[in-house]
Amino acid sequence: MDALQSVHVVPRASRQWGGQSRAGIETVRSLTVVGSPSILLSTSDEGDDLSVLTELNAVSFTRLFARSFPKRFSNSSALVREAGSLLKAAKILEIHGVFDLVSYRVGLLAQRLQIPYVVRPHGALDPFDLRKKRLLKTILGPLVLRSFLQKATAVLCTTTCEAKRIRTFGAEVPRMVCPLPVSSPMEQGSRTRFRARYGIPDGGKVVCFLSRIDYKKGLEILIPSLGRLQRHDPDVWFVIAGGGDSIFVRAIQAMLKKECVHKRTIELGWIGGVDKSDLLAGSDLFALPSLNENFCIAAVESLIAGTPVAISENVYLSEAISNAGAGWVLPRSIDSWTEALSRILADGMRLRAVGEAGSAWAKAEFSLEGVGRRTLSMYRELLYGGGCNEK
Repeated sequence: MDALQSVHVVPRASRQWGGQSRAGIETVRSLTVVGSPSILLSTSDEGDDLSVLTELNAVSFTRLFARSFPKRFSNSSALVREAGSLLKAAKILEIHGVFDLVSYRVGLLAQRLQIPYVVRPHGALDPFDLRKKRLLKTILGPLVLRSFLQKATAVLCTTTCEAKRIRTFGAEVPRMVCPLPVSSPMEQGSRTRFRARYGIPDGGKVVCFLSRIDYKKGLEILIPSLGRLQRHDPDVWFVIAGGGDSIFVRAIQAMLKKECVHKRTIELGWIGGVDKSDLLAGSDLFALPSLNENFCIAAVESLIAGTPVAISENVYLSEAISNAGAGWVLPRSIDSWTEALSRILADGMRLRAVGEAGSAWAKAEFSLEGVGRRTLSMYRELLYGGGCNEK
């Protein structure tokens, strides 16, 4: 059999598609690192930001295909045709999506070719996410997805919490847990360079928000909490990095002014590469009081950089992070975050110690090589039975 171990379908490999694209790309990259050459198939269209492929060294194993009607559902007949050729030499197919046409069509193709396939929903089957476009998903779930999932070899979840919570619309399919790989930055960040660039004093206490600017991210808790802190502590700074819907972004900017946080807030928009590395190196704490996070790649990136995290219990990695002593898990209320941030930022030695512990843990737990080997072990169990050291 050909050396090709797996074919991966990611609906869109653009930066605008967020963590789902990054997760799929890093998964394939982790497999190539451990000597399992794999191919990533994805779609593209005019206006897509494909810089993530270069940033993650993914160009060599990625094949892009133009989206076709209906484009809004990530359809691509060209991709499906190419998948038909590649799957004949593959041992397993991994589909990184649920509610899109290209994932469904390639899944049907795998069924016809009798190629085992696994589905990684990346949070799409979580009850929180299923509330979006609820009517459409309520219809598609039993009519389409139940069979699609029932015929899958397994559903792959990134955390135990996700595995417990997902809805499969009645499909009886094994649920396996394997974390996402998160690579270390290619260039080390500089605390000095970041603070000098934005005029933040050496003694400043910098809280960073690095995520999509969206209603679920908890900025309505974080910003008022920082406003209270800044009124009593002039050394507290806030850096917000990320993009989002223009209307919501303007609402957040208005909130910054209302809470009198804007004077010591730096708005960076979307950043990547060395700029992101500098942000994490220059920050004292990563903060995310989110309503729901299936995994949270940004939190792991922060931990790898040595910056501890403060997150809500709704981040599915929260229990693991707490057990590792890598950060703080806080209830979602303004009072709780105000009190906790005040206490955390006041103890610089504790911040550094937690940051060091978190960095060591995250590098061991989410490295490309480590996760790549776990993924291969999981494939072997699914294909041949036994011999899998599932964690």
